[in-house]
Amino acid sequence: GFDPRRGLVTLGAGAFWPRVMAEIESQNRAHGTNWAINQKQGGSDFLSLGGAVAANVHGRSLNSAPFVQDVESLRIVLPRA
Repeated sequence: GFDPRRGLVTLGAGAFWPRVMAEIESQNRAHGTNWAINQKQGGSDFLSLGGAVAANVHGRSLNSAPFVQDVESLRIVLPRA
């Protein structure tokens, strides 16, 4: 999902950063918006969103807050017994 007014993207924890970037770019074209990511770890694109949240990654700018500052909510999925 994508909220063009707020720039919120809903993706699964297993999404890798190239997928995140492509989704934002696609939604920007579709909605005439110009959203971009605020924070992303440096050095590797092939890390998952779930991994970024778990490690609370920090991007290139040490003046910016860690990644979890840009997470609005998480849905925890538990196995059924």
